[in-house]
Amino acid sequence: MDRPIRGGQRGDRQPWWREDGLAGVASGLASIPLVLDLSPTEGDEGILCALFFGSGPALARYGGDPSSDEATRALTLEALETYFEPKARAPKEFYVRNWEDDPWSRGCGSQVPTCTLSSVGATLRRPIGRIVFAGAETGTTDFMEGAVTSGQRAARRRTRAARRP
Repeated sequence: MDRPIRGGQRGDRQPWWREDGLAGVASGLASIPLVLDLSPTEGDEGILCALFFGSGPALARYGGDPSSDEATRALTLEALETYFEPKARAPKEFYVRNWEDDPWSRGCGSQVPTCTLSSVGATLRRPIGRIVFAGAETGTTDFMEGAVTSGQRAARRRTRAARRP
């Protein structure tokens, strides 16, 4: 089974890729098949998330060592430079997260099929009695920002409901 590994970098200023006219989204390399801009829509912090889905042997084919965060970092930064430019090799911070080791994600992020959120997203966000749903799938954006904003929305709803007589 493929194991999802996420390498993320955090910049010390607004997303430079936006300043350079780039979207911050890239795909196509076998080593790091997907990069997403997870920067806040407002603020001065640039965050790129690089995703690799593969088993230990697959990661090793591209020069990575699945047991080494440093090897994963090197592989990820090389891919980011290929996708964007040399600036991508010098992040302020860098994180490696193996979702397989995360007890909350249970190995992977959500795999909601295309068009699901546009067709039933409002229904997923609607409370049922005292139950309020939150998560990336119930947000208005996807991935981490969607999870955070939907969690905030759910907390506001529960707080308002608790204040009612």
